Amino acid sequence: MNDRVDDAALIPLGSKISSTVKDGINFWFAFRTTADESASYKLTAVHETQTSDNSVTFSLYDGYGNEIRSFQAGSDGAASTLEISGLEPDTLYYIAACCFNNRSDALDYTLAIKVSEAAEAPSATVEPAGAELVFETPFELNSTQVMFQINQAVFLSEADAKAALEPVAEIILAHPDHPILIAGTTATDGTQASCVDLSNRRAAAVKELLVSAFGVPEEQLLTVGLGYEDDPFVRGKDRDANGNFVETEGAKNRRVVVMDANDETAKQILAKE
Repeated sequence: MNDRVDDAALIPLGSKISSTVKDGINFWFAFRTTADESASYKLTAVHETQTSDNSVTFSLYDGYGNEIRSFQAGSDGAASTLEISGLEPDTLYYIAACCFNNRSDALDYTLAIKVSEAAEAPSATVEPAGAELVFETPFELNSTQVMFQINQAVFLSEADAKAALEPVAEIILAHPDHPILIAGTTATDGTQASCVDLSNRRAAAVKELLVSAFGVPEEQLLTVGLGYEDDPFVRGKDRDANGNFVETEGAKNRRVVVMDANDETAKQILAKE
């Protein structure tokens, strides 16, 4: 599988993203399946650059690099959908978007990933009983999607940050009764105290952008800085056997994670505050 899969943007189930792709260049996305073994999934893509005669191809891979299925979104602008079942539960799957148009300009497209309604079931971890989590899995925005200036809580590109946060904001706005936790994490390139402060300020910056750019109610959003010692999520191994810092792995740990405050991990984080 292409090495760029390490930078795959994690798409929450039930959301839609907008992106672009250039000639022959794969852009990787990922989604995590639910715990329901019988669940089926619907991937829907729309080619938004109808001035091009070329299609955008989407290929679904498992974590071992095996291609499962592929489908194309044509330049007529019609929605193209792949429905698939039999995927492993609670497992990451990857989607590569590519085109071959022999042109230097980019093609725009949208991609949505949903669980078929018949397969959806209420989560036992949500309060109140019977309600569903806003995000079935925490939505991770790593340093390849929302980039900050070094050791600061200032976006390198606010426009890029807005683009990455737009699908997140849409989901939050659709669930106004659900409190949302925004948690910042860091690599191990500093003291825990300084990293807690930095990650807290970065989480607050994401909150401010969601409020100011998309109108998400401020009172709906909670923030916390975890640094690296209190990070409960799967981390990149940013120290080698000799204790030397590994930047490529460290980049995976500089992230902001957005989740339903009723998620079990969120509850554990908030219980420590």
